[in-house]
Amino acid sequence: MKFLPILCMLVLAGCADDTLPQGQCERQAYNDPTVKDLIAKGTSGGGELQADVLPLRRDAIKDATNRCLAAKGVIRPGGVERMKTQ
Repeated sequence: MKFLPILCMLVLAGCADDTLPQGQCERQAYNDPTVKDLIAKGTSGGGELQADVLPLRRDAIKDATNRCLAAKGVIRPGGVERMKTQ
């Protein structure tokens, strides 16, 4: 039960289509140091996901994915920045 959240994330990350840049970047986002840190913080409470970390982790994954897509030239860098979760 302790590793269930991590297993779920890995399964979901495995569902991304790695032949497309979106899928490649979604998978690569989980290697981002900020995302890894938030995953560790989110599961440090005895294997239970901590609700206060979930929105921060979601935003970090989106940011890492967007940085990757911008680096690949799929999306243009810049634009309107979404509101950060506090």
